[in-house]
Parts: sequence; C-alpha cells; structure tokens
Amino acid sequence: MNNLSFAFFGTTNYSKELLLFLLEKDLVPKVIFSIPQEFNISYSNEKVKNTNYAELKSISNKYNILYYEIDSVNGKRTKDYETIIKELNLDLILVLGWYYMIPKSIRELAKYGAWGIHASLLPKYAGHAPLNWAMIYGEEKAGVTMFRMEDGVDNGDIIAQKSFSIEYEDSIKEVYAKATTASKE
Repeated sequence: MNNLSFAFFGTTNYSKELLLFLLEKDLVPKVIFSIPQEFNISYSNEKVKNTNYAELKSISNKYNILYYEIDSVNGKRTKDYETIIKELNLDLILVLGWYYMIPKSIRELAKYGAWGIHASLLPKYAGHAPLNWAMIYGEEKAGVTMFRMEDGVDNGDIIAQKSFSIEYEDSIKEVYAKATTASKE
C-alpha cells in the first residue's frame, strides 16, 4: 500500500490513460480536478471545445475519489479550491494534460509542490500542442519531460526526460501513443 497523498489534475485522453495506469499501481489520488469539455480560456471570448477530452468523473465515482471541475476565467478557478486542497494535506500535485496555470499559492500547498509531465523535450515546444508542432517542424524525435512546476508555461526544474523517435509514416495518433508510453515509464 502506497502512502503518497496527491491531487490529480487532468482533462484529456492522455490524462485518463495515465490516471488509470496510476490506479493499476495502487496510486490513488485524494482528489481529481478536471475541466469541462467546453471551457473558458483567457485567449477566447467564447468557450473552446477540448477535442481530446476525457470524462474522469466516472473514474472518481468508481474509486470514491473527490472530484471537482474548474472552468477558469468566468467560472471556478483553481485558486477557488485552495481551502479544499490545503485540508487534504497533500504530498504532491500531479498535472497531466491540463490547460490552466497552477497558481503558486496552490503549488505551495503540497509538500513537494506541483509536478507535471509535458509531451515535449522541454524547454523546446512548451505550451499547447507540442507533439503537433514537433511533427509540423519535421522533428525526428520528441519526448516527454517530468518537471517541477514554477511560474510560467511549462517551466521549472526538469526531473526526467524520455525521448522517442518520430517516424516519417507516423500520424499524430502514433506519436501521441509513444508519448503516453514514455510518460508511464
């Protein structure tokens, strides 16, 4: 039995696959935070649709895990859950497939801070759609980076990186699967 106390932030198919992987390893988060499929974001006056959305509420129900949805900008923001997160006395916040910045006030509530896995070999391709950009620019390799989150987009101390090749015939689906496998490793 593992005693790691952590929160899980995710909202994509990547998030779902990694959450299920953690649960198989008996690593159960105390809380899951997700984002609705159509959500507010700072660069748009209208809600945007997450075409890679994964519904995580059914997983939280199955494993009896607290669940909250964040719809920042005009709705509930991450900072609005500060009291709940503080009361959970977390060791770690794990962020996998997320669209909002995690404020410093939230990151500091966990003993070891907030850690993320980004689907690029940071600092290259920080931000949205890193695998798409790697393919557009003809990269022959990509990878994933585990990092301790700081202020800014996908920046902080790099903990580990795992690279994989992008073959000429690969579609984004194959590259995405490689990133998911590398993240599990």
